[in-house]
Amino acid sequence: MDSYPKAHPLDFELLRKDVDSLIRSLIHKVDREFPKQLSHLSGLKEYLMVCLLWAENTYRAIRYIAAETPPDINRRWSYMLCIPPLNRTILDAIFNLVYLFEDVETRFSWFKKAGWREQFEDRDRYISEYSRFSEWGEYLEALEKSLADATSLCGITREERTSPRSIDKWPNPGGMPTFRVKQGQTSPALEFLQYLNDWFYREASQVSHLSFFGFHRIGAVVLKEMLPEHLKEEMDAEGAERLRSINVGRTLTLMLALCSEVEGHFHFELGERLKYVWVLLGNHVPETKEIYDKRYAGLLTP
Repeated sequence: MDSYPKAHPLDFELLRKDVDSLIRSLIHKVDREFPKQLSHLSGLKEYLMVCLLWAENTYRAIRYIAAETPPDINRRWSYMLCIPPLNRTILDAIFNLVYLFEDVETRFSWFKKAGWREQFEDRDRYISEYSRFSEWGEYLEALEKSLADATSLCGITREERTSPRSIDKWPNPGGMPTFRVKQGQTSPALEFLQYLNDWFYREASQVSHLSFFGFHRIGAVVLKEMLPEHLKEEMDAEGAERLRSINVGRTLTLMLALCSEVEGHFHFELGERLKYVWVLLGNHVPETKEIYDKRYAGLLTP
């Protein structure tokens, strides 16, 4: 966090209504104006709705954690250390959508089948480990039924049922930029995912997994409780504002990115509103302007 570009003071209220309205508008657009020509991709509309609603829920939880008003004595400023793992949830949705939208016809079918393979392997593992315990019987029966239902839902062929491992696993965010890509081949979408992985996803994952570098990033703040009172007070004022500025600025940026990916693919006529908020936030948060210039200034321009 010490090397993070310094953000200019930002009054969140300048953005709150615009961001809230954009998220709600996009959810309603997906629900009511989903393109008929994509209706054959069973489950795509529902997946987009879940992505947006889940991200909105995460965004509102972060807002509560980082809020200064209304006052709440139970809201410790150190709770803002929980925001990077929550931001990673929004990042996961962005990675999936960028990767899906590059070839939505092919990749959404693969996405579902990869999920079926994961469920199949879970079923096999649970049966191997727990079928000898009678108390697991009911759960394993329900798992079998769920797998059978998913087989039809995901369009699994007879050959794939016989050989589930012939279905490629869905790549994790770090693997998406290079998964089955021949050396020298790339695309703007994959290059952007590599950028997000290098500068955002790795950091959030380090904190989530508490790797050594994750420990290095948050250790001083967590250990603050062990410090003498006068040192705690010195850390509180500056530390709280810095954590709030970095983490909430990043949350807003990621929510704009998620909404912009959906708008850029479906063209629901929300582009100008999104561009306005991108530019406004970019005047205060350096990395926001960088992400906007790198991808969304072009994506949101017809």
